[in-house]
Amino acid sequence: MSLVSIILPTYNRINFLPSAFTSLLQQTHQDWELIIVDDGSDDGSEAVIAEYQSKLAQPCLYIKQENAGPAKARNTGILKAKGDYV
Repeated sequence: MSLVSIILPTYNRINFLPSAFTSLLQQTHQDWELIIVDDGSDDGSEAVIAEYQSKLAQPCLYIKQENAGPAKARNTGILKAKGDYV
């Protein structure tokens, strides 16, 4: 089975994160890794991410960077991806 890298860029999206993690936890394909790139959130996103990270069986990398925009966040995640597919 091929590894899929999921890039989740986020910036002050604390209200969106629970539904994003719920979707991930319901996936039937189990060979994936999650790379979360926090683009400088200041809304408490980090605590929500930490709570959901503990529920994942798959690898999850959390990266926090200074706010540089969505393209930079996605590119940061892609550079860290190990999957056959992104």
